[in-house]
This record gives sequence, C-alpha cells and structure tokens, in this order.
Amino acid sequence: MQQAPGLWRTDLQRQDLSAPGREMVQSRVDIGPEAPLVKHSHPGEEIIYALEGSLEYQLEGQPPKTFHAGEALTVPAGVVHAVRNVGSGNAAELATYVVQAPRSWAEKVYPNLIYFHQAARGGHFAAWEEPDLFAAEIREAFRPLR
Repeated sequence: MQQAPGLWRTDLQRQDLSAPGREMVQSRVDIGPEAPLVKHSHPGEEIIYALEGSLEYQLEGQPPKTFHAGEALTVPAGVVHAVRNVGSGNAAELATYVVQAPRSWAEKVYPNLIYFHQAARGGHFAAWEEPDLFAAEIREAFRPLR
C-alpha cells in the first residue's frame, strides 16, 4: 500500500503474543529516495531491521543516525521519530510493532465483556500513573450497570 510518494508498506503478519493483551504487527516498508520525511509515533515499540539501502533515523531528543542493510534499532513506544532514505536507490526495512491488542482480542478471552476502552495515557499501573483517568474509566465501565 502506497502511503505517500516513494513510501510503500506491505503488511506481512499480525499475531497475538503470549504477553497478555499484546500483539505483533510486522510490515515491510520500502522507502524511495523521493519519500518525504514524516514525523510520527506509535503506541508500542517498533523494532526495525534494515533490509536494503541506507536509512537515516531521527528520534526525538537524539542526533540522527544512519543504519545500513543488516543493522537494527528499536524505537520506544510514543517516541516521535522519522526516517529518510539517504542512498541513491531503494531502501527497505522490516518493521515489527508490539502494540496493545484490539478489542477483538479481549472479546476472545472475555466473551462476556461489557466495557472496553484503550486509554491514551497510563500503563500497567494506571491507578498510580493517571489516577484521575483511572477513576473516570472505572465510573464509565460501571455506568451501564446502575
């Protein structure tokens, strides 16, 4: 699927992981020399393996670094980053994302699920990290049961 001029993503696989509530999404990303530099982030970690060419990664708060075919890096969850092809031909990466599984995963495990929401903030210890958001989630979950 072409996402922008010179940028194509081919989804290869999507799989539930043994870690509860997590799934892996793996894609091949082809980046032509004309591809635009697009700053973005992901809700989970991105593990990248350079397949061909030379790619410059810019991670927020770090100096740009170039990776060549056969090299790998990890972009932490939520970190704003961008990539550009710094070679003269095509470049490609294998991008593996570890993300929170969607509602369909939760419904398989909990067939009587009555409330599901993916919070924008907080993590495994949401009650400590975002107590107001956590309390609002609890209220919303029990609202239909009143």
